Order: sequence, then C-alpha cells, then structure tokens
Amino acid sequence: MDRFKDNSWVIACIAILVGAVVGLIYYGVFSALGEIFSIAFIFFVPTVMGVVAALLTPKDKPKRAYSNAALAILIVFVVTVAALYEGLVCWVILAPIALVAAFVGVFIVNLFRGRRAGKVQILYTLIFLPVVVFPIENQIPDATIYQTTHNSIVIEASVETVWHAIKSVPTIQESEYHTSWTHRLGFPRPLAATLSHEGVGGVRTAGFTSGLSFLEEVTDWQPNKTLAFSIVVQGEPEERIAFPLGPEIGGRFVDVESGRYTIEVIDDTKVVLHLVSTQRLTSKLNAYAGFWVDAVMGDLQSTILEVIKSRCENGTLAEHETDYEIEYEFEIRKTL
Repeated sequence: MDRFKDNSWVIACIAILVGAVVGLIYYGVFSALGEIFSIAFIFFVPTVMGVVAALLTPKDKPKRAYSNAALAILIVFVVTVAALYEGLVCWVILAPIALVAAFVGVFIVNLFRGRRAGKVQILYTLIFLPVVVFPIENQIPDATIYQTTHNSIVIEASVETVWHAIKSVPTIQESEYHTSWTHRLGFPRPLAATLSHEGVGGVRTAGFTSGLSFLEEVTDWQPNKTLAFSIVVQGEPEERIAFPLGPEIGGRFVDVESGRYTIEVIDDTKVVLHLVSTQRLTSKLNAYAGFWVDAVMGDLQSTILEVIKSRCENGTLAEHETDYEIEYEFEIRKTL
C-alpha cells in the first residue's frame, strides 16, 4: 500500500501530459500555417516540451525528466497518427530530431537548476520560443540542392528482354511486390508506366497505387542501352502528397526531376540494370531531409528493379503485357 502514498507517479503524469498538451497546441498552430517542416516546429517545439516536462519534474529526479519529455513526444505522435492528422512516416523521420531537441530542453532546465535554482521559474518564458523563432526563420531563404539516388540489379536475361521490360511497365500485380519498408509506412507503390511512342519526345505516364502520377518525357533513347526522361508530377496539390500531411511532390520542399535507366551488358545472358533519379530539395534542413529522400527513393527504385528482374528471368513479361494492353485500351476509351 505504500506505493499509493507516493505521489511521484502523479507528478510524472502531470509533467508528461502538460508537455504533450503544449506540443499538440503548437502542432495545431503550425499545421494551420502549413509550416510543419519549419525549424521553429521541428526543433524548438520539442525543446519547449522538454523544458516544460523538466520544470514539472521534481528537481531531485533529473534523469526522470528525460523519460517524461520522451513520453510527452510519444503522446503527440500517437494522438496525431491515431486521429489521422499525420502519417506514421512523418514521425519516423522527425522522431530523432524531436527527441534530441526535447533532451536539450531538459538539459537546459537541469543545468539552470544546478546554477540558479532560485530563478528556474524564468525558464517558463521559453514556452514562447517557437513564436519568437518562426518570424526570424522566415527572413532566411531556403537553400536548394540537387541529389541523385542510384540502384542497380543483376538480371539473368538478354539485353533485348531487359530493354523491352523497361521502356514501358505493364500493371504490377500485388503478388509481384517484394517487402518494402516504405510501403509499410504509408508510401504508395509504383503501379504501371505507359509509353506514348518510342524515341526522344515520347511520354511515359507513371502511376502509383494512391493515384499519384508523373509525366516522364523521354530525353535520351538509345535502344538496349539508355532510357532517360524528365519528370513532372501531375494533379492537384492534395493528389501530389505521397503520404498524409507530407510535403507535396513538386511543391516547395521536394521534387523528383529526372530518371535514367542504363543497361550494362555482362554477356549474352546477363546484364546489370542501373536506375538513377535526381531530386530537388529546398529547405533549411537539406542534409537531414536528403538522407531520408535518398532512403525512400532507393527503396522505391529497388521495388521497380525487383519487378523487372522477376519478369525478365521468369518469362512472365508477355502475359503482363496482354493484361496491360486490355487495361490501357479500356482507359483510353473511358477518357474519350
């Protein structure tokens, strides 16, 4: 019964819940402003949550303040995902920064308590830090960088077979996909790619399972060797979002600029197929964002290459083309 007399768990719950409430309020504000990907939100809001959680944690339990701050962050993640306000993938990407920032907030409080214990209450003013930082941040222009993602795969098939498989991609069936961590986190899968006509100037229309689509104009056409294309995302802004409340493809933060297939011949029955894409990143966190964009694009490209490899090596390309031609003719008639 003694444990019920100890109210430390009540104090811990208050610290966690108040920290989470502060985070959720700021989440609502920055969501309404469309600035979830600002430094003010990504770094300074978790810092404030850490400060609040630490201030409400007894000063004789400095280590517990770190766990309280982490649990406050977790509550924000769970609430926004459960309420379908945010995709799980967003928080997977932002979690490392959020936790580090929250621990910085806790560290500031613990350090202040050790040196100026009598004036620690002044740290409550840090609650308004994101409001102060945000307008200052907006005066600094975002930087733009371009990066490439490269995948390759060995295929036991002739160069002609592989070329035939990449110039257009018939509808990919569910059974053809390999396990993909990006799909598990909510990213759509590639579905098909049509081709208007062969040669430079031909247009591929690449579709995804979510309805996301891209127009890919052929810029380099070297049969059995190279297929390159520029990429333009299609649809309204809400249709160009690859996952809930994520940055729209082709929008302010990220875009996919181009792609290139290159076939490297090993011998008459074996080739290495390379797939390279170029992405634009525009933000104040390009290095961090670039890591995740490269990881996502790498997994997506790996999925496409695995499908092509399977079709070429198993001799199933022809049967997929038959199904694809029927579907494509139906789509044309429906459009007309």
